[in-house]
Amino acid sequence: MKLTRVEYEFFDFEEPSATASELARQLRLHFADAPTLYLSWTWERQHSLDDQPYSIGRSTCSYCQDEPATVMDASNTPPWSRHLGCQVTVGYLPSALPAFEHQVIEVRSAGDPTFVFSMGDDRVWISDTSPIPEDACAAMASRSGNTA
Repeated sequence: MKLTRVEYEFFDFEEPSATASELARQLRLHFADAPTLYLSWTWERQHSLDDQPYSIGRSTCSYCQDEPATVMDASNTPPWSRHLGCQVTVGYLPSALPAFEHQVIEVRSAGDPTFVFSMGDDRVWISDTSPIPEDACAAMASRSGNTA
């Protein structure tokens, strides 16, 4: 899928910013050759603790029924500009631990990935760094035979 634009949606109580690293609503990934993907926190597929009831979801339909108060183009910000015009993959980061299942979506082009995650919160977080602890990453690598 060739990424053409990234938009952040905001509720009226949020401070809109194209450089936000936390969203209470959702973000949109637009593609030249595929439907728009919406990434948002959700109650779907949650395997975490009861006090962390949310996961990150992806859909070709909006997770919100109402219109956003503000939509900002975040395409040219550091997490996304390196992916623009590139073929990207969008998928859940595998986890050896049930608490991390469906918590992290990795957007990857030829370069470094961008991570979109919930980690049990009713928020969408955006980062260049995986939120999964190092020891969990090491456990996943050893299970898959990847020790690099």
